[in-house]
Amino acid sequence: MFKYIIMSFLVLATIRSHADGQKACLENLTDNYTYSTRHFKLYDTDVEREFGKDHLAQSIAAIRVLIDKEGCKPKSINFGKGTLGRSSSKCNRVSRRVEESVVCFVESNLGYFWVTRNFESEYHIIFNRWD
Repeated sequence: MFKYIIMSFLVLATIRSHADGQKACLENLTDNYTYSTRHFKLYDTDVEREFGKDHLAQSIAAIRVLIDKEGCKPKSINFGKGTLGRSSSKCNRVSRRVEESVVCFVESNLGYFWVTRNFESEYHIIFNRWD
């Protein structure tokens, strides 16, 4: 019986720690809830790996670098989960003839991101919290 009580306590402590990490990350991304939308800029040199034409994987990698720079723990963000259950992230070209016109929409448990890259090797990431 004592073993089950300790196991229950550990599970609850882990859940609370995870929720605290998400809250802290959201506070960091929104400048302590000052903004519901924020723009961030990263450079190609910040994102160490190149994913070729897999724009979604590249965008998620850039977001992971961003949340690390903002002081978030890696486990505080979940890209497989949106507000309505499973996330539906995807990338599309804005202009069919311009390869660099790709925009990615990435959902997470914290909010959603729009990710673009310009010709100067910069990522522009817009974070929007779920309201």
